Amino acid sequence: MPLKCLAGIGLGVSTTPAVAYVSAVRTGFRAGQDVVTIQFANGRPAETSISAQIGATFIVGTGGKAITLEGKYGALVTMQTADGHSHYSGPVDIKTGDRLVIELRKVRDDGGVIQWAIGLGQVPCFRTAYLDNPTRLVIDFLPGSG
Repeated sequence: MPLKCLAGIGLGVSTTPAVAYVSAVRTGFRAGQDVVTIQFANGRPAETSISAQIGATFIVGTGGKAITLEGKYGALVTMQTADGHSHYSGPVDIKTGDRLVIELRKVRDDGGVIQWAIGLGQVPCFRTAYLDNPTRLVIDFLPGSG
């Protein structure tokens, strides 16, 4: 997948379970990039989108309440036909202390839609892919210019 900077991307899948269950959310560092991984217990969600933005303020759920994460930039990961609470009991607000991915927070998990907001310390460039065994969404964040 090509690198995108301050952009958005959508990933669609033709064959999916009725509901994709999140089983783990992790952050890490690999070869000069911060990595966010969202793992699923039973397959990929039908649609996934990632949009980067200037600022780290996000709307929580459908209620319209705004929250601000740590960081100067942000990214929002949205997954359709997904459930983030039945198989996942980990933290819903993760502060990493890393230089690029600073904070992750689950901001929506209802109606088959999950959203994770990501607070970023620098202009975000990212690439993303679904990997198998186990099924997981991997987002590599690299610092951009600006």
